[in-house]
Amino acid sequence: MFDRKKLVEDLSNEYTDVSFEPAKEDVFYDAVLIVNGCGRACAGHENLKFGKKIFVTNPRDVGKIRKAIAIN
Repeated sequence: MFDRKKLVEDLSNEYTDVSFEPAKEDVFYDAVLIVNGCGRACAGHENLKFGKKIFVTNPRDVGKIRKAIAIN
């Protein structure tokens, strides 16, 4: 397991023009960041509405997150 909260805090500090918030089921998001604590990847997201999903299972996935943010 890794510190998911710190990962999101670091991204929020790096990308001040991007909004990071806990997702709500009744809101549509352009993109959602699903941060799993381990490789089992069991974080529930089936009820979320979104255009793009960025799925993270370990801190090495930060490159995938940065790439997705750069595209938007």
